[in-house]
Amino acid sequence: MKAKAPLGDLSAEKLDIGDLVGWKEWDPDESLWILNIGLIIDIYVAKIGGREVKMLEIAESKTGKHKKDVMPVSVEVISKVSKKNYR
Repeated sequence: MKAKAPLGDLSAEKLDIGDLVGWKEWDPDESLWILNIGLIIDIYVAKIGGREVKMLEIAESKTGKHKKDVMPVSVEVISKVSKKNYR
């Protein structure tokens, strides 16, 4: 039997560690969506409800805090990391 790819795998394929991304979160106190910006520092697989799911860990630019368990489908790339070799 063929193993299923983790949920979110197709969205994660377009992302790289070091990409600058944005995502929105609902602020119930202000009753509005807040735009967050940060750098992807890890792309990993978590097990949720028995299913493997691709997740991101992002360093938020505003606070510097690490935000884990962000689904790749919920982020928008602002700037791709350069693939140049600087040696």
